[in-house]
Amino acid sequence: MRSLLRKIPENSRLGRLKRAAKKALRAVRVLAQDAFNHRLAAHYPEASREAFGLLLKASERLPNTDAPLTRRYLSAVFDSYLWICGRWDRSILDVLNTVRAISSEIPSGTRIERSPRSDGQKLKILFVTSMFPGAEHGGGLRVFDMITELADRGHQVSLYSPEDIGGTTKTLDLLKDKLTSFRLVKPGCFLPDDFEAWLRRENVHYDATHYVWPHSSALMPTGKSWTRNSVFELIESCSRRCLMDLERYLKLGNLDAVGRGAFYLLDNWKLEHDAVSHADRVIALTDADANFTSQLFGVPQVEVIPQGISKTFVLDRVQEAGDAPPSFGEHSAVFIGNYNHYPNKDGLKWFVLNVLPKVTAKVPTFKFIVAGAGDVSSIKRLLDSSPAVQFIGEVDDLVGTLQSAKICIAPLISGAGIRGKVNQYSCVRRPTVSTRIGACGTPYQHEESIMIADDPSEFAEHVVRLLRDNQLYEKIRSKASEVAIESFSWDPIIRNLEAIYAE
Repeated sequence: MRSLLRKIPENSRLGRLKRAAKKALRAVRVLAQDAFNHRLAAHYPEASREAFGLLLKASERLPNTDAPLTRRYLSAVFDSYLWICGRWDRSILDVLNTVRAISSEIPSGTRIERSPRSDGQKLKILFVTSMFPGAEHGGGLRVFDMITELADRGHQVSLYSPEDIGGTTKTLDLLKDKLTSFRLVKPGCFLPDDFEAWLRRENVHYDATHYVWPHSSALMPTGKSWTRNSVFELIESCSRRCLMDLERYLKLGNLDAVGRGAFYLLDNWKLEHDAVSHADRVIALTDADANFTSQLFGVPQVEVIPQGISKTFVLDRVQEAGDAPPSFGEHSAVFIGNYNHYPNKDGLKWFVLNVLPKVTAKVPTFKFIVAGAGDVSSIKRLLDSSPAVQFIGEVDDLVGTLQSAKICIAPLISGAGIRGKVNQYSCVRRPTVSTRIGACGTPYQHEESIMIADDPSEFAEHVVRLLRDNQLYEKIRSKASEVAIESFSWDPIIRNLEAIYAE
């Protein structure tokens, strides 16, 4: 039935009737939710007051620089959170348990100083990651690179992960030769019972178990008895990212988004709270995320292990390809990202609405290439088939794609963590125009090795300058390549990681 409905032309009379019917059904659904899912605060005033009091206590731990508005409007944020909980059929017990968790202190266990083993001592390391370590997104590529680097240094590395949802086998084929053992579970089966059954079958005691992404925290209690050292890694501080989003929604007065933002903030806060409370060591990718996490959860020390540059997918490929000319011409720019991760989509939307018209007004022949997996249909609708923009989708050749344009951009306006794409841009000797969020956690300097602007007009001006000023172009791309290789090669990063594992 659904397949037949999809075939109805949108602009036909039947298509318009279909849209009207869908709109009416949505209205009926909203009315039904309003009738049956009353706000939790009205029906459970005592529980609501307790939850709000606990939230107020927990919010005092938020670093001052990261939460000026949310503190001021905390009551409105909490009301929005309750409203969303009611619509999503969450009980008051769910709300209370979430807020109780984030308001409780992290147990202050003894943090042992690093005592690395000798270079000849090899470790048994298990990676537990709630997303498959594929090359289609930055976090997955990071895990792939860490496994590859550790295995090449002689360590025994195992993996417990969900299957790749996209069905891509490229990275799995490359990983199989690096892994001592692995278990890929079906979607929805990434659960403690399956994890424990697999650990019993393997019957291996690991020197370190490395958990990646907050949802892996659900397996940490199960894995405790099978490892000497539990390490939790924040690919990005999701709590910090959600807090930044909430600040932005409040400034914009976007009240519809405030409820969702509050829900995601408290949800991720609880996930990260649970993960940090079970970890022996905590890792972040940037100083900003490390400091925020340390203050929020009272962790004495959060290690910073930055994102390295992939030998397999970037460095080796650059050596093969050389410094190729831009196939899309001298007036072209590329942005690459996984658009299922909303900060990439937010950044793309910001660029095409606010920056692109200013660039094309000065450079009519400008070509903007959008590369990467994920749904960008909403962005395409905004552009109305603009000839300046070309969407090329998921790519197999990362380096070739980046070299197809003269410059690269990182127009990120949301998100935490580090943007590995800026390092990739720099490695292929393409200068970057970025926002401050896009360059966060990197040592690139404005007008020396990168161009940075948050204002749309300034961002557009930087793009135009790099396209026209060949002297500036050569200076930026040369220095950027030096900074990338010097600061983000995996060898020193992996040595620090080995020391954390071996404490």
